Amino acid sequence: MLKAKSKLQTFFIPDDRWFTLAPYIHYPSHYTEAEAERFTTVIAHESQHIKQQSATNKWWWLLKYFVVPSFRLSQEAEGIACELNALPESARAQVTSAYCKDLSSSAYTWAAWTEDDALEAIHEAEIRLFKKTF
Repeated sequence: MLKAKSKLQTFFIPDDRWFTLAPYIHYPSHYTEAEAERFTTVIAHESQHIKQQSATNKWWWLLKYFVVPSFRLSQEAEGIACELNALPESARAQVTSAYCKDLSSSAYTWAAWTEDDALEAIHEAEIRLFKKTF
């Protein structure tokens, strides 16, 4: 279920970022719900985080996400794999490249050491979730 971010949430998480705290996907407050619903690939990504959080205690998941970079990388890699799976083939390389840069930067608090590590994690998630081959 989609939900606009509150002012408190935007204090902790930049307003241009989507985030999930099961059962809600919180979208940037400058979108209406109808506009947010058009972001089907992002919703696919965030829906994977709902599944991840629902498989355990969501507060434990959230704490581990922020504290353990390798866990953050594995969880984001699965979300990204779901997003890529929802994209047209022609857009996947560009989106993958952008995510690899982000995962190995401050944007994701250096979840991956390098872009190559990020790419490997994404490919492993695609294999695990969608039986893709590379």
